Amino acid sequence: MLERLKEYKELIAIIIFFLSGVFWLQSTFPSKNEMKTELVSIRCLLDSYMKLTQLQILSQEQDKQVTELRQKLSQVPPDNSSGGLAISPAMRAEFEQLKLDYATSRNQLGQTTRDMAKIRDELARGVCGKVAL
Repeated sequence: MLERLKEYKELIAIIIFFLSGVFWLQSTFPSKNEMKTELVSIRCLLDSYMKLTQLQILSQEQDKQVTELRQKLSQVPPDNSSGGLAISPAMRAEFEQLKLDYATSRNQLGQTTRDMAKIRDELARGVCGKVAL
């Protein structure tokens, strides 16, 4: 039997060489299921970062709006009914609307900030899974 194996040693070496290459390829490169898992993870990360970017842009716009409303509110003269300047009912209604808009804008900015923090926390915890590089 050993004599017969010696006759085919080159053929056996070639078969072992190619089989080891196949095993190396399987261990080095991902399978179809692993690729699908990676793509799902990458898609989740992309969605999270896109939401975060959109919320950051929205936050900047809301911050600008809050600053503008604060400046408008600071320009409104104080109500001095006893002497000096008296504010007309139309101006008082406009002033109340400015205060309401300011409060609403601040609440929206706070909600946007909380949403951004939530997404950042999810990304830090690795909710989307880990992407192998």
